[in-house]
Amino acid sequence: MFLTKYAPQNTKDIVGNAAAIRSIMGWLHSWTRGVMLVHGPPGCGKTTALRLIAKELGYDMLEVHADEKIPAAELKAATAQRSIFGKKKIILVENIGTASMRGFSDIARASACPIVCTTDDVYKLSPSVRRAFLSVKFEKISESDMTALAKRIAGEEGIDGKRLGQIARMANGDVRAMLIDIESGSNGYRDFDENMFNTLKLIFKTTSIENARIAMENSQHPDLASWLENNIVEEYTDIEAIATAYDYLSKADVFSARVMRRQSWQMQRYAQDLAVFGTVLAKERPSARFVAYRPPFFRRNNAKLMAKIAVSLHTSATHARDYLPVIKLLGPRFCEELGLDENETDSIMN
Repeated sequence: MFLTKYAPQNTKDIVGNAAAIRSIMGWLHSWTRGVMLVHGPPGCGKTTALRLIAKELGYDMLEVHADEKIPAAELKAATAQRSIFGKKKIILVENIGTASMRGFSDIARASACPIVCTTDDVYKLSPSVRRAFLSVKFEKISESDMTALAKRIAGEEGIDGKRLGQIARMANGDVRAMLIDIESGSNGYRDFDENMFNTLKLIFKTTSIENARIAMENSQHPDLASWLENNIVEEYTDIEAIATAYDYLSKADVFSARVMRRQSWQMQRYAQDLAVFGTVLAKERPSARFVAYRPPFFRRNNAKLMAKIAVSLHTSATHARDYLPVIKLLGPRFCEELGLDENETDSIMN
């Protein structure tokens, strides 16, 4: 997998943001008190950089996801504990928000080790909260840097480089997204799933229904259940959690079939609720490991099909996907009227 194969091995391998990395290192070298906030768009390398900086400077890193309700007492105890092997320790709190800041200032003042927080959007924090941090901004990776990285990978992998510029441009500064697109052979069109990585991350990493609901509403992605189905076994390691999550997905699929059969389209949104909330509740605790979420098989291999349907129905390729349940209901004869060949018809009907 390219995300693993081409992951930076040290801070010099990181594409862009060299000045920000130097600032973080300088702060850690002279740290006595205070908390740092590293902010920047998804995929710009914030977390990767912090992990490599900790490694190079001899720190053990404790990672916490701010969307989980960690008891303040536990976090305070973690800041006071020494590392198991006597090394220096740093605490990374990812994706902080205003809600996760309750009691945080007291913990930060008493901390015996550096605390670094990250966020994709610094302006979701109130001005008073922002003032409590030393802020370091990670910029979106430039298109030229993205293209250069894409060409290097393509050269090493023997990949046709004709569409690399387009892929780099459409990734919009997200290195992870670009690597996934190169490996999957995508054209790089990320108009309707550019935020899917973050949506899946929040759903899989939370045990809160409210957090999952917000992620689902912000996404509004018609294929969210398919993305969940394709990534449950990548994210969850406990067999009971995997079985429970797929059980909820199967119930959601049955619900969708009944909605379609009875033409009760106003009930369709509850099928997605069942799929998403069931996936959240299937686990006892979230996994802290990084997972490179992959698009569904249908999404990866049917871009041309979506384009053909879009032309016939006078809509965009994005919204063409919304018509798939109706096209399937109307059957093979309607697929023929749309100009689809036998293989394309089979991919919809099966």
